[in-house]
Amino acid sequence: MVITVAELMLKFRDTYRQDSATSETALIRFLSNVDLLVIDELGVQHNSNNERVMINRIIDERYTLEKPTGVITNLQSDELITTLGRAAVDRIMEDGKWVTFNWASFRINKGTQPA
Repeated sequence: MVITVAELMLKFRDTYRQDSATSETALIRFLSNVDLLVIDELGVQHNSNNERVMINRIIDERYTLEKPTGVITNLQSDELITTLGRAAVDRIMEDGKWVTFNWASFRINKGTQPA
């Protein structure tokens, strides 16, 4: 499953509605059990404490269940540590790898390519 932080936070906010069919715990349990979870656009969010707590809960639960979690971000490694905290980054990186994509943006060049 690939989900942006913005989508993730909307899903959590939906659980707070009185008429919600899903609880926060059920959402975390679901996200913790998918075979592979990729959290996209990390660092774009508001960096509120609530967002940090929710993302960390998911990462921690997935780590406990030995499920792989990927993160896509434009942040540098030190900025990611500031955003998520060292423990969460350590959990992701324990069996993971930091991969830097440093080529020109496809989106910027997309309009200049011949059809």
